[in-house]
Amino acid sequence: MRRNRLLSLAHFPAGALPAVVTMKSAWLPHQINEISICFDEKEANFIWREGPDRNEALLGLDGSYRENTIHLGGQEYILLGAGEWLNDNTFAVRLRAIETIGCQTLTFTFRKHRVVMRAQSSPSMEEVVGFLSLGAASYFKRPFMLHWLRRFMRLLPMLLEPKHRGKLI
Repeated sequence: MRRNRLLSLAHFPAGALPAVVTMKSAWLPHQINEISICFDEKEANFIWREGPDRNEALLGLDGSYRENTIHLGGQEYILLGAGEWLNDNTFAVRLRAIETIGCQTLTFTFRKHRVVMRAQSSPSMEEVVGFLSLGAASYFKRPFMLHWLRRFMRLLPMLLEPKHRGKLI
């Protein structure tokens, strides 16, 4: 996966854990920059490198989650993982650290030798930004400023959870 430099500069890259989990921690997540998925009949082994950390997690392909222990940013998480094929070209990975409120879904769409990864968190970035925009009225009293701020904030989810492009090797 190519690094998104804008997200790296903003310290808001797509990682294995959702942004709502890591945004308040002292550890800032790194972008996932290397992924490998090995398939079996009932499980898949999901291996990724996120900054200096390399982790792997078993994913249940039979509708149930598998429990894993991962290390990110010096912290240990118990991660539940499941995966499913949505169609012939699209595979979804669901990751939930049980110590947190968040869940991350990584959707991979394969086309020839290319792959597009889309990260979607729960609570979604739309919900987080919507909540923040409600509080903007207490800081911006001028309706004109508030209007433009809220219009900009509607773009944030698309900017903070963009599509990531890579190639199969």
